[in-house]
Amino acid sequence: MKICIFQTNAKTHSIIRIVEELNALSPQIQINLFNPFSDDVDRLLDEHSNEPYTYVVNRITGIKYNDYDLEVIDRLEELSPLTSLPSTKQSRIFRCKYEQSKFYLQHGLTHPLTISVKDQPSKILAAKNSFLLKPMRSNQGRGISIHGHIRECIENAFDDNFIIQEQIDNHREWRVIAIAGMIVGALEKKDKENIQILNAANSNLSFINTNQLPKEVVSIVQEVLENTGIYYFGIDILQDQQKRYYILELNLCPGFEYFERSSNLNIAKIITSSLISI
Repeated sequence: MKICIFQTNAKTHSIIRIVEELNALSPQIQINLFNPFSDDVDRLLDEHSNEPYTYVVNRITGIKYNDYDLEVIDRLEELSPLTSLPSTKQSRIFRCKYEQSKFYLQHGLTHPLTISVKDQPSKILAAKNSFLLKPMRSNQGRGISIHGHIRECIENAFDDNFIIQEQIDNHREWRVIAIAGMIVGALEKKDKENIQILNAANSNLSFINTNQLPKEVVSIVQEVLENTGIYYFGIDILQDQQKRYYILELNLCPGFEYFERSSNLNIAKIITSSLISI
């Protein structure tokens, strides 16, 4: 079996752990750590043509608005069939927060009211809450700002690659991890110092077993699984003060250092062993 891992930094915790667990599973697994933005793509194509890869595990987030990695995967698939995790179709939807919001609307999944800065702001002027200005592509809460009026959002957007989203009063928030069609568990994020935009680094984290999650959270994740078929993802779900539940966003290649540390689960082993058993 040959596995190509697309990445831009081979020294991240998640990449190191995935490689460790693949090597532990079998020394016969051939692993290629490949950066499509700097490594020799023609050579990769030749390798795949002569001895095809079984999987491309794509750990590139796309936050730099460059999808050349997806073009490379398309070219590989044209030469010889392989399985890309996630698929290029999934990546083209879920890398972008605006495309995500349209997906949730299409499938009846509850999500904060969201528009692009290119849309007509009058669509959400009736919203009573403050607004979040978010880059269409970002992670770990980077680049997000809070504004009291939609006009402020428009004035603070650097370009058209931003969305405006109604801010939901946060009562509880979870990052749920799903692998190979199953919910592995969740980290509940709790505010440390009255911080309104939470991520793993600025939150108090507590691990929640799947059977301890609210049934509404489990139901939302199961709907996402049924409608997407994504192999591995992290999804942020919020409960507001009225105990309504919202999908905030889905991350196609979340890091799992905090998750492993807080849960004592071997996420890398679950990812790789499930992969080999497909």
